[in-house]
Amino acid sequence: MKPLKRAAVLVTCAMLLTHVGCDSTEQGGKADVALTKETALHPLRVSVTEVTKRDFNRSVQFTGTLQAKNHVGLRALVEGTIDRIPVEIGDQVRKGQLLFQIRLVDYELRVRQAEAAVQAARAAVHTSQVNVEDAKREMRRMEGLYKEGSATEQMRDRARTAQERAVALLEQARASVVQAQVGLDTARQALKDCTVTAPYPGFVTGKFYEKGEYVHRGQVVVEIMDLATLEADIALPERYFENISPGAPVSISVGSGEIRVEGKVIAVNQKIDPQTRTFLVKVGVDNREGRLKAGLFCSGSMSLPSIQGATAVPSAAVLNDEGRSYVWVASGGKAERRPVRTGVSAGKFIQIIEGLQPGEKVVVEGTGGLMDGNPIEIVAES
Repeated sequence: MKPLKRAAVLVTCAMLLTHVGCDSTEQGGKADVALTKETALHPLRVSVTEVTKRDFNRSVQFTGTLQAKNHVGLRALVEGTIDRIPVEIGDQVRKGQLLFQIRLVDYELRVRQAEAAVQAARAAVHTSQVNVEDAKREMRRMEGLYKEGSATEQMRDRARTAQERAVALLEQARASVVQAQVGLDTARQALKDCTVTAPYPGFVTGKFYEKGEYVHRGQVVVEIMDLATLEADIALPERYFENISPGAPVSISVGSGEIRVEGKVIAVNQKIDPQTRTFLVKVGVDNREGRLKAGLFCSGSMSLPSIQGATAVPSAAVLNDEGRSYVWVASGGKAERRPVRTGVSAGKFIQIIEGLQPGEKVVVEGTGGLMDGNPIEIVAES
C-alpha cells in the first residue's frame, strides 16, 4: 500500500475509535447520574423515638488526696538539751501526753534567780517608803522652824528637795519591782515551755531528734497528725458554684475503690480562680475508726439539685460534628438535620436545652448515610 493511502486509513480508524469511546463514556456518565438520583430518592430505613420530658438526677465527679485535718510539727520553744522524748513514729498519743522535754535545771535556776530579784526589788521599795516618811517629817519640822524664825529659807528648801528626791526614789523602786516581776514571769514561762505535750489526740508521724541532742528554739522536734477527720481539697468548675453548699453529702472511693465511705462538704471557697475558672471545695471524712490513712488518693461524687421535666432524647440520637451536636429529625417522611444544645446526661438519656420540642421524633438507628432532605422509611418506633 502506498504511504498516502496508509495514512488516510489510520486517520479514519482513529476517528471511528474516538467516536465509539465518547459514546461509551457519555452513556456511562448518564448511568451514574441515574444511579445517584435513584439512591437519593430511595427511602432509607430508620428507627425513631419520640422526644419526651424526663427528670435528671445530677452529680459531679472529682478526685483528690485525703489529708489530716490537724497536722502539726511541734517546735522547741526554748533551746537546750533534750532530756526526755518518750515517743516513736507510729505511736498513738492522747491530748496532753508528753512528747519531749528540754533539760529543766537551767531554767529552774533562772526562775530562782528571778524570784530573788523580785524580793530585792520589794525590799528596795520598803526602804524607799521609810526614806519618804523620814523626809516628810523633816520637811514638816523645817517648816515649823522657819515660821518661828529658827531656820533659814535655804534650810527649808533643802528639806523640801530631800522629800521630793525620796518620793522619786520610791517610784523608781516600785518600777523595779514591776520589771523584776516580768523577769520572773518570763523565767517561769520558759520553764513551762521546756515541756511540750500533744495539743490533740493523734499519731506520731515524725521524730527528728533523740534524747541528749541539743535543739535551738523554733526547730521541729516531733510531728503529730490527727487522723480522726480527713479532708480533701478539690477544684470544681465554676458552673457548679451555685449548686454546692456546706453540708452536702459526698460519696468517696479510696485507693483502688475497695473502700467506700461517706463524707460531706465542710467548706466552699467564695472566690473563683480567674485562671482556671474553678473554685475550691473542702470535703471532710469521719475517720474515727481509723480505716483510712493520710495521703491516700480518692475519687468520688456529690449530688447536685435534680432537673425536673427536661426535654430529653436517647444519647444514641445525638451526633457530633467538629464539636457541634445535632440530631436527625423525622419530619414529613424526610430526614432533617437539626443542631441542638445539650445539657446533662444520665444513663441512656441526655438533656436537650435547645433545638427540639417534646413530641418530635428523632432517628436513633440508621443515621449512617443520611443527608438533609433524604426520604426515610420508619421501620421501628419507640
